[in-house]
Amino acid sequence: MNVQATKLELMQLLLDTKEESVLFQLKEVFEKESLREARIREEMEESSKRANRDIKAGRVHTPEEIEERLEKRFGG
Repeated sequence: MNVQATKLELMQLLLDTKEESVLFQLKEVFEKESLREARIREEMEESSKRANRDIKAGRVHTPEEIEERLEKRFGG
């Protein structure tokens, strides 16, 4: 089943329901998902800012340097 068909099916179920508790539960699910997405977006933005600060401060390494460090640490 594709997304559009699922949405249509859910809309029909919403229209047909007479149970307010079901509607509140669904609303809660959407609110939690919205909060989760906002938190992920904030974490990604902060990570990007940290990366930019590291780049500006010269705290960067080439892939070769990373490989060398890993080999020294874990033996390769």
